[in-house]
Amino acid sequence: NAGNVVLPQLNRHYTENTESTLTARLLRNVKVDFLWTMRSEPIDWQDVPKKQLINRFPRAYFTTKVGLCAYLQNMHWFCENGVSHVLFPRCYNVCHPEEMTAFTDDFRITACLGLLKWLVEKYEKTGEESIKSVEGK
Repeated sequence: NAGNVVLPQLNRHYTENTESTLTARLLRNVKVDFLWTMRSEPIDWQDVPKKQLINRFPRAYFTTKVGLCAYLQNMHWFCENGVSHVLFPRCYNVCHPEEMTAFTDDFRITACLGLLKWLVEKYEKTGEESIKSVEGK
């Protein structure tokens, strides 16, 4: 029976697309701050809001996340102390083992610092009893 074959395929298609469709509907009226696309459609640069970022820049050599990461990591070569101020998020190309190790180390240090800040804040607000347990838990 053809109906028995088509129905599971329709259900699978519906399930796979439900989340992305729901997300698209929820975000349809939200203004975009950063647009990442792999499509090669032309962009009307006059219509792009001043504070919106797009991963394609005219006459620039990077168009991928890896290229953007490399560009940001090399940015310090183009900065002049006391003149320019460069601030960007930490970024890693996790396809390279040494950068994956650096990312893991950075993540662990950041998590430890976050825990220490939380403990100090908790101790300063409510004292030793808020971070100490008689049962050791």
